[in-house]
Amino acid sequence: MNTTLDFTYIPDLMYISSELILIFICIVSYSTLPFYIYVHNLNRHREKDLLIVQLFCRMVKFSYFIFIIVVVLLFLIMWHWDDSSHQLALNNTVSDYFIFIYCFSFFIIFYILHVLQQTFHVILFLLAILNSLKYIFSFLFLNIQSSVHKYLPHFTLCIILKDAVFGTACVLSLAKYLNEEVSEFCIVCYIILFAFLNFVISVLTPFIYIPIMIDINKNQHLHSQQHIYLQNYIFIQSFLVLFFKLIPVPIFIWSKTTSILTEMAMIISLGDVITTPLIIQLSYFRCNVHEVIDLYSTFDLHKFVKVIFCKADNSVHPNVVPIAFSIT
Repeated sequence: MNTTLDFTYIPDLMYISSELILIFICIVSYSTLPFYIYVHNLNRHREKDLLIVQLFCRMVKFSYFIFIIVVVLLFLIMWHWDDSSHQLALNNTVSDYFIFIYCFSFFIIFYILHVLQQTFHVILFLLAILNSLKYIFSFLFLNIQSSVHKYLPHFTLCIILKDAVFGTACVLSLAKYLNEEVSEFCIVCYIILFAFLNFVISVLTPFIYIPIMIDINKNQHLHSQQHIYLQNYIFIQSFLVLFFKLIPVPIFIWSKTTSILTEMAMIISLGDVITTPLIIQLSYFRCNVHEVIDLYSTFDLHKFVKVIFCKADNSVHPNVVPIAFSIT
């Protein structure tokens, strides 16, 4: 009797597993947020000159705040969803305007999150490039890392313009104002830019950083503790980004939809929105592992709440000698 193994369930299993992992990451992110804020507030005097660390902390808080709004708007949209017709239940009433506002606000706010995550990836990639150049041409790029945050609006504007140009091209193509060749050229250019910003630089960044970390480990006596701390912080983030980028891969491989490019863009954006705050938190915990262990071993609820909400209290901060950057 010949029997064959049935593996038809594997695509659905991989698809569901990836979704469950993203949900688990979301839960872990929100669960560890208070501890991240605690450790960050505990070290705020030591890290006041580390502008990248401060920038990423603001990005984390802003991401959580915006993501909560997205979830609330999604709940309001699903409240008006008609399961029988698989569409929004519109009755030509005043409430329809609120439904439109919910949907419009949802897409706008989610797009803000999408731009924020792309900006995060661009910053990591530029830091890797600039740090590599700084090790080769130390005098020319000595202070460039501390000024990366100044170009944050420019990065964000370029990302928005990229999407605006593509959106305009799509509208003109649908309205028959663009011929098919120009429309296809715009689509190909956008796909290349999207792949570069959302995947290629995420793969390149940790490998660009490897020679830097090898040099730091070999010559720790030539670098300040603050410099080593910052490079470890960015290096861990870059590898975590690459790791979490691999989570949606099974969804792409086993996808059953014909519009695979659209689905990939949506899944990558959703994955970045969920994983980026956790990436920043985990990398920060790893660089402050002693503070995390101390928090676990001597947990004091009163102090914990005090540090989180009372930023003006200096008594809870460790006395750390300020250290300047060094690359010699």
